[in-house]
Amino acid sequence: MKRSNAFCLAALLALAGCSHLSPYYRPDAPPARFPADGDLRQRVLLIGDAGMPQKNEPVLQALEQWAGQQPQRTTVVFLGDNVYESGIPEPDQGGYTQALGYLQAPLFLWKDHLFPARRLHRRLWLPLPVLGSLYPLVRGLRPPTQDLASPTYRSMSAALRGALARYRPLIYAAGHDHSLQVLEGDAASRYYLISGMGSAKKATAVTHGHDTLFAHLHPGFMAVDLLEDGRMLLQVVEAGSAAVVFAHWLYGAD
Repeated sequence: MKRSNAFCLAALLALAGCSHLSPYYRPDAPPARFPADGDLRQRVLLIGDAGMPQKNEPVLQALEQWAGQQPQRTTVVFLGDNVYESGIPEPDQGGYTQALGYLQAPLFLWKDHLFPARRLHRRLWLPLPVLGSLYPLVRGLRPPTQDLASPTYRSMSAALRGALARYRPLIYAAGHDHSLQVLEGDAASRYYLISGMGSAKKATAVTHGHDTLFAHLHPGFMAVDLLEDGRMLLQVVEAGSAAVVFAHWLYGAD
């Protein structure tokens, strides 16, 4: 193995070391019984960040399989980062810089610590680890509006949470984090569903907290089933086998 490839592998393994490459299940999360298909009134499939699919993308194949089970009762909802339907345009085409900026602005990858000049040009592989590590610190002093540290972002988040808290919905679904997570909610929502790995190419580290019911760094999506008796069942589906790896009653009990 070449030295550069070995270094890249080591960096990726360091990232994976603090992430759930195997599914995490909270020990006290009760298992759910899967109902018969005849019990289904409506199904909503939640998939996020599916804007850069590979050829024969496994996630989309699994999604098609699930959507085809009962198509008249199924709705597919794409959550975030799906506006670039054909990927980033070529550098000589209009909209390239803007599209690239939309994708790169919230990211700070391991290679940016060592090669920060790549943010000026993708070919500038100049090793500057000290300067690179200073970048996120400087960025934190005056963060872009989409960063968590931004006062504008915090103000928007507080306003949104305040509005949600007035009615406290059952589900708040998002797709920005590139992983699969099911979280117990708070005053703003009863459950938080993060379904943000609609493309096998994308992955971000994921861990768990006290409110985590399930977490996994794996491509997939989520199915929310409303049954005829009024109960609501969540199922987390992963690509490859299109199998359910986690199920939980969101409303009602088995």
